[in-house]
Amino acid sequence: MKTRYGIFTRLLTFFLFACTGPMGNMGDAGTDGQGWTPLLSAVPDGERIVLMVTSWTGGTGVPPESGVYITTTGFTQIISEALNIRGTTGPHYVARQILRDINSLNPANNNLPSGLWSNGETMWVVDYEDGQIYAYNLSTRIRDSSQDYTTLTGASNTAPTGLWSDGTTMWVVDYEDNKIYAYNASTKNRDATKDFNTLNDAGNREPEGIWSDGITMWVADSGANKLFAYNLTTKERDSTKDFDTLSDASNRTPHDIWSDGTTMWVVDYDDVHIYAYDMIQKSRQPSRDITILIPSGNELSSGLWSDGMTMWVGDPNSDKIFAYRY
Repeated sequence: MKTRYGIFTRLLTFFLFACTGPMGNMGDAGTDGQGWTPLLSAVPDGERIVLMVTSWTGGTGVPPESGVYITTTGFTQIISEALNIRGTTGPHYVARQILRDINSLNPANNNLPSGLWSNGETMWVVDYEDGQIYAYNLSTRIRDSSQDYTTLTGASNTAPTGLWSDGTTMWVVDYEDNKIYAYNASTKNRDATKDFNTLNDAGNREPEGIWSDGITMWVADSGANKLFAYNLTTKERDSTKDFDTLSDASNRTPHDIWSDGTTMWVVDYDDVHIYAYDMIQKSRQPSRDITILIPSGNELSSGLWSDGMTMWVGDPNSDKIFAYRY
């Protein structure tokens, strides 16, 4: 039992001692006074962690029932009645990771970084000013122009903001056209068959950043102060998955978004704050916010991407990408 479960470690030790050697329908007694001892497994129950008896050891004859859960007084077959051993959530820890900053944007003339996306090896940074997607090695932070996308302007994708890829297609938002352009991720050529042309009709007329879980594409809108949802395959609207709670949270200029599948983070361009929302309920998760951008010198915030441990945030004011451990 890990020490993070705190006082429950002592409670469980006492409880297991009391459970040793059950009689009758709880199992046959062991020999020489040695009874049955439960073998336990920690299992999730929503936000809770409970203990389930997977088997018994030490006794002879018929063992007690397995597959039951521990309560404060004994056992239950109903998981909701089991004792929660998960401790309270501590404060969300966020810190700067200066050594993971990407400082080479200015020498590359990548002067107005907007959206970010990475496959874990290359970081792509779309530039709103010159309509190009610049590539950088994520480990070394050095430019890798061989991975650039230079075909956006020729495709009339002249006001690019956010970008996201499934590894096969790179989608790029255009703020002026109210459209998401698609490009082949290998050849960097246009693939108009995968464009999103449904934004304008949906009222999504100031599109910024995008993120997808492979099923739904969410699009941040800085005018409507919400995240619009679309089916990634059909490109049709799916308003049942919209995030409509941004204005209530004062998240009124959403620029880019990223999610780990559980939390959706939304970076706000004006107040330089990264807001967190529950992916299912669409409700706020303020304990997951990232609020240290301005004290870190990250005075304007645009693009957002994470590998699950480090969060990178673009800054068009300093022409760099700041890294945070969260």
